[in-house]
Amino acid sequence: MGLLDDRVCVITGGAGSLGVASARLFLDEGAKVMLVDLDAAALARSVADLASPNVDAVAADVSQATGRAPPSSGPSRASARSMCSSATPATRAQWSP
Repeated sequence: MGLLDDRVCVITGGAGSLGVASARLFLDEGAKVMLVDLDAAALARSVADLASPNVDAVAADVSQATGRAPPSSGPSRASARSMCSSATPATRAQWSP
């Protein structure tokens, strides 16, 4: 029995390395995961890499109040119980120390 059994976790920035690592941890604890990212192609690669029936993805811009709704099937049909944001504003994504 995992800490997140049957919970749905939404991960913004889900196609990035932090998003995928978070998804792995959540899946290991029994969660269903919804990855959200601007890059649809990177999302598809992340979903394939995670190789779990408990992963779903949607390309969306979470910085805007409007956008695509999640798919009507898959693990995202249940209500979300957890949110993990690893999305980075585009202006900060270019930053380096």
